[in-house]
Amino acid sequence: MKFQDLINKYPDRNFMVIGTGKSLITHLPKILQFIKDHNVITIAINNIPPEIHPDFHLWTNNQRFSKYGKITNPNLGIMIGAHIQAKFLAKNKIKKFIKIPCHDRDQNEPIVFKKGKMRGYYKTAGNQAILISHILGAKQVYVVGMDGFALNFDGGTHYYKDGKEELKTLKDWKQRDAIVAKALKELHTITKFKIITPTIHESYYDKKIL
Repeated sequence: MKFQDLINKYPDRNFMVIGTGKSLITHLPKILQFIKDHNVITIAINNIPPEIHPDFHLWTNNQRFSKYGKITNPNLGIMIGAHIQAKFLAKNKIKKFIKIPCHDRDQNEPIVFKKGKMRGYYKTAGNQAILISHILGAKQVYVVGMDGFALNFDGGTHYYKDGKEELKTLKDWKQRDAIVAKALKELHTITKFKIITPTIHESYYDKKIL
């Protein structure tokens, strides 16, 4: 399947982007119930708990895909970012996938979907997944597990430990949060997403939903 085949394929459906913040575990029962009750289309990001069986599974990081990619088994398709190397696809025996047409190397380029390609500086796969949801036709985008790197910081940023990346300082993570916040501000002019688990990005947090 090509990404172009998915454009506006799910008009008026609600989507959920599933990140990897620690709130994914603390709120897991409520998240699973929300998915069931609201029949949302789910896009999961890299390593997720086994209780979650997503519709789409998005991978944009070579290191994580190499380590965790073999666990992926989504209902509708594996989404592969522009920078995932072919050797990791082969390593994890991934033959069928949806290539995401995304150029995200220029920090000064505004976020946009134009001429069949996503452009802009997203910084995280979660941000990419928000725009992907919009492109696929989402009526409303809910986001879980996008805690922010510096929220309740204790040396780790994911619900799982991930080696060297967990050793960055709080200052480093705050700087990354600022970059993510800039992308979220741009994305919010395109699609009115809501983060529904605790997050450092409070402007988009709706704590009444879960």
